[in-house]
Amino acid sequence: MSSIPAARDELIEATRYYTEQAGPEVAQAFQQTVVDSVGRVAQFPLTWPRGRRGTRRLILRTFPFAIVYHVNEDRIVVVAVAHLKRRPGYWIGRRQP
Repeated sequence: MSSIPAARDELIEATRYYTEQAGPEVAQAFQQTVVDSVGRVAQFPLTWPRGRRGTRRLILRTFPFAIVYHVNEDRIVVVAVAHLKRRPGYWIGRRQP
Protein backbone atom coordinates (compact mmCIF):
# COMPACT_ATOMS: atom_id res chain seq x y z
CA MET A 1 0.00 0.00 0.00
CA SER A 2 1.24 3.47 -0.82
CA SER A 3 -0.13 6.97 -1.04
CA ILE A 4 0.58 10.02 -3.08
CA PRO A 5 2.10 13.00 -1.24
CA ALA A 6 -1.08 15.07 -1.56
CA ALA A 7 -3.05 12.41 0.37
CA ARG A 8 -0.47 12.47 3.17
CA ASP A 9 -0.69 16.27 3.21
CA GLU A 10 -4.47 16.08 3.54
CA LEU A 11 -4.17 13.76 6.52
CA ILE A 12 -1.70 16.14 8.18
CA GLU A 13 -3.89 19.17 7.46
CA ALA A 14 -7.06 17.52 8.79
CA THR A 15 -5.23 16.33 11.92
CA ARG A 16 -3.94 19.85 12.51
CA TYR A 17 -7.46 21.22 12.09
CA TYR A 18 -8.93 18.75 14.58
CA THR A 19 -6.11 19.47 17.05
CA GLU A 20 -6.74 23.22 16.90
CA GLN A 21 -10.55 23.13 16.77
CA ALA A 22 -11.53 20.10 18.82
CA GLY A 23 -8.44 19.07 20.77
CA PRO A 24 -5.71 16.46 20.57
CA GLU A 25 -8.00 13.59 21.60
CA VAL A 26 -10.26 14.17 18.60
CA ALA A 27 -7.24 14.56 16.32
CA GLN A 28 -5.84 11.27 17.59
CA ALA A 29 -9.22 9.57 17.08
CA PHE A 30 -9.30 10.90 13.51
CA GLN A 31 -5.81 9.60 12.76
CA GLN A 32 -6.63 6.20 14.25
CA THR A 33 -9.83 6.02 12.20
CA VAL A 34 -7.85 6.71 9.03
CA VAL A 35 -5.20 4.12 9.92
CA ASP A 36 -7.86 1.51 10.70
CA SER A 37 -9.72 2.30 7.49
CA VAL A 38 -6.60 2.02 5.36
CA GLY A 39 -5.96 -1.32 7.04
CA ARG A 40 -9.45 -2.50 6.02
CA VAL A 41 -8.78 -1.34 2.46
CA ALA A 42 -5.51 -3.30 2.45
CA GLN A 43 -7.33 -6.45 3.60
CA PHE A 44 -10.39 -6.13 1.36
CA PRO A 45 -9.56 -3.71 -1.47
CA LEU A 46 -12.45 -4.63 -3.75
CA THR A 47 -15.16 -4.25 -1.09
CA TRP A 48 -15.99 -0.57 -1.61
CA PRO A 49 -17.79 0.69 -4.71
CA ARG A 50 -16.07 2.00 -7.79
CA GLY A 51 -16.07 5.71 -8.33
CA ARG A 52 -14.60 8.21 -10.75
CA ARG A 53 -11.69 7.18 -12.93
CA GLY A 54 -11.46 3.69 -11.49
CA THR A 55 -11.08 4.78 -7.90
CA ARG A 56 -12.82 3.26 -4.92
CA ARG A 57 -13.98 5.09 -1.82
CA LEU A 58 -14.31 4.05 1.82
CA ILE A 59 -16.34 6.60 3.78
CA LEU A 60 -15.25 7.04 7.40
CA ARG A 61 -18.05 6.41 9.88
CA THR A 62 -17.27 9.07 12.45
CA PHE A 63 -15.65 11.86 10.43
CA PRO A 64 -16.77 13.56 7.18
CA PHE A 65 -13.92 12.09 5.14
CA ALA A 66 -13.35 9.29 2.67
CA ILE A 67 -10.29 7.28 1.72
CA VAL A 68 -10.09 7.42 -2.08
CA TYR A 69 -7.85 4.79 -3.63
CA HIS A 70 -6.90 2.87 -6.78
CA VAL A 71 -6.40 -0.87 -6.92
CA ASN A 72 -3.64 -1.66 -9.40
CA GLU A 73 -2.38 -5.08 -10.37
CA ASP A 74 0.38 -5.09 -7.78
CA ARG A 75 -0.58 -2.44 -5.20
CA ILE A 76 -3.15 -0.15 -3.67
CA VAL A 77 -2.56 3.60 -3.90
CA VAL A 78 -4.35 6.09 -1.65
CA VAL A 79 -5.15 9.07 -3.84
CA ALA A 80 -6.92 11.30 -1.30
CA VAL A 81 -8.07 11.65 2.26
CA ALA A 82 -11.01 13.67 1.00
CA HIS A 83 -13.39 15.83 3.00
CA LEU A 84 -16.89 14.89 1.88
CA LYS A 85 -18.37 18.38 2.01
CA ARG A 86 -15.68 20.38 0.23
CA ARG A 87 -14.83 20.53 -3.46
CA PRO A 88 -16.15 17.16 -4.67
CA GLY A 89 -13.77 15.41 -7.06
CA TYR A 90 -10.91 17.89 -6.61
CA TRP A 91 -8.48 14.95 -6.56
CA ILE A 92 -9.46 13.55 -9.97
CA GLY A 93 -6.39 14.86 -11.79
CA ARG A 94 -3.88 13.44 -9.34
CA ARG A 95 -1.25 11.13 -10.73
CA GLN A 96 -0.07 8.00 -9.06
CA PRO A 97 3.62 7.66 -8.17
